[in-house]
Amino acid sequence: EELATRRAILELLKESDAVILDGSTAFEEKMTQVYTQSFILFAHDTRKNAAYEADARKFMDVWNRRRATDLATVLYLSNPDHTWATPVRSAEDSSRAANADRFINELLALKLVANPRVRTLFRNIAASLFFVLLLLFLFKDSIQPTGLNAALALVTRDYPSDGVVTVKVPVTDCLRKMVRGDQLLVTLNNYDNNQYSALVDLNGRDTVSATFTGITMAGKDSSQAAFQLILNKTLTVDAASKEYYSGYVLVVRGVDCEMRLPVEKPAAQ
Repeated sequence: EELATRRAILELLKESDAVILDGSTAFEEKMTQVYTQSFILFAHDTRKNAAYEADARKFMDVWNRRRATDLATVLYLSNPDHTWATPVRSAEDSSRAANADRFINELLALKLVANPRVRTLFRNIAASLFFVLLLLFLFKDSIQPTGLNAALALVTRDYPSDGVVTVKVPVTDCLRKMVRGDQLLVTLNNYDNNQYSALVDLNGRDTVSATFTGITMAGKDSSQAAFQLILNKTLTVDAASKEYYSGYVLVVRGVDCEMRLPVEKPAAQ
């Protein structure tokens, strides 16, 4: 009934062609009605109502520019809460209802890619890319150290704004030979012109650890290693990785064993 009524309105409007002339306000209002009725008829069935396409596209141009002046029509075709039925159908599947925005977007897709199989292929590719990006986002810390990521640079590790780094140092014979006394000063240099230090006691320990909090990475040069580890202000070791990691193990050995580190004392002394 609605479709028949809208066709009848179009026929009645045509009868005024000789009376309402171009350039008047009445003519503009009339053509707005023509374009609106044509759009709804065309959006109901693009094949059967192809004759209305030219005027329907004029309505779509106004709609896309958010220039539709009839608020009732805007609400009716937007149907934001899906509380009523309209004749507008999906441009891809006429058995499915749609609002004006969906119909116009699907019609544009149909014009760009006419072959339904190709459209389906593009949809599948888009869905696959979405899930790949989702996986990269969820597991970026696991992917980051892999060789594949090193080659393709898919993800980079985010630097925490208030990071914590723990450095473990095995107390080997080499380390005991290097350190005169029982105090080891472990310093973390983070290439942000900031250094963090902790004095630990080696006496009776197999492994000592120093935990640094409030680590910042502002201004870090991505071409440099993430950190330097410094023992007793003398032995400097670059961390191998350029990325942020929350834990490091520093093992001294080889020629470093011949080095004698200066004596460090607790601040209280």
